[in-house]
Amino acid sequence: MLFGLALVCLAAVTWGTTGSVMALLAREGAPSPLVVGWARMAGAAPCLLLATALARPTERRAVHWPPRDVAKAAMLGIAMAAYQLCYFWAVPRTGVALTALLAICSAPIMITAGAALALKERPSRSTLVTLLLAVGGTAMVLVARGTRDKSSWQAPLRRSERDYLTRCTR
Repeated sequence: MLFGLALVCLAAVTWGTTGSVMALLAREGAPSPLVVGWARMAGAAPCLLLATALARPTERRAVHWPPRDVAKAAMLGIAMAAYQLCYFWAVPRTGVALTALLAICSAPIMITAGAALALKERPSRSTLVTLLLAVGGTAMVLVARGTRDKSSWQAPLRRSERDYLTRCTR
């Protein structure tokens, strides 16, 4: 149990730092989101292979994947690559906080929709209410982010953020 908790914490830390790293890289130059996403996936692949080798049962047996499962695995790989590209492309344009917020807050909606479409799972009433509240909360955060009083002490920060984003998109 404790080892599993440590792994979850390590996963959260490594996932949580990727946006900040991308923001720092963008400050030093204009890294390609494709290269950054590729580097992340290329670094993860050996780790996953090692984990697979360590977790493999002692008895070896041949695994035969049906073509349908191979196609599903390929689609998952394409989806992960697309996520990396979009996420790293968004960080310099919208900021780390907003990108992470939308990535985290949209996941439950995507999972519920995917389960309904692919697995024919009907979401419960409590799930739908929870999703509605989550979308409402995310919308309030996004609206509040754009309607701050521009005459407050935050105005210089907002201008510098706008200038930074303008430079990143040139």
